[in-house]
Amino acid sequence: MQDQDWNEEVADADVQGDPDDVLEDELEDQALEQPVAEPTGNPTVDAVTAAVADLSDRPVAEHVAVFEDAHERLRRALEEDPAVAESVPQD
Repeated sequence: MQDQDWNEEVADADVQGDPDDVLEDELEDQALEQPVAEPTGNPTVDAVTAAVADLSDRPVAEHVAVFEDAHERLRRALEEDPAVAESVPQD
């Protein structure tokens, strides 16, 4: 019986269109739904969150460098002023 259910799902998917087109549409929808980081009031933290938010416009090969830079900048900001941690909103 499970095979029949699976076959019906596959048939339904075929009717809906090309899976690559469906996936592309879903990814575009998700990109549009990305939340915008609210300003924290701390220029260092705000600059880092803006750089990370811009990753969607950059090649994946560049993401690691951006994250490493973000980590280093935030770590230095915390070492210089522990109050920076208080300026970051908590979920």
